Amino acid sequence: MIDRKTVNDWMEELRAAWEGRDVQRALALFEKTEKYYERPFEPGTSQQDIHGYWKDIVGLEDVRLKFDVIAVDGDTACVQWDNWFKEAAGMSEQHLNGVFVIRFDEDGNCREFRQWWFAQA
Repeated sequence: MIDRKTVNDWMEELRAAWEGRDVQRALALFEKTEKYYERPFEPGTSQQDIHGYWKDIVGLEDVRLKFDVIAVDGDTACVQWDNWFKEAAGMSEQHLNGVFVIRFDEDGNCREFRQWWFAQA
């Protein structure tokens, strides 16, 4: 069973990795992850798959992440988030809004990660 502090701490680390464009720091959060759903129907199941999702953050500019832990029930947390970034200097800002559903093990490690997000038009 996890609590809001565990989830908040995990998300703060994710924010630091994302805003710092630090792929290795992000990957460290998913070392024990068995299923990582970037898209809803086919999970990534290896560190190589997960790295493929995160490698592009190094090229982003002005990255910001805001989140709110919506619910925690047993080993599962639901987090609503907003992310702003520029894909290159001088380009317009992108805004994503989404939800993470994260399942944790008893030590607070992410074992399953699902996300749904939308880009502002």
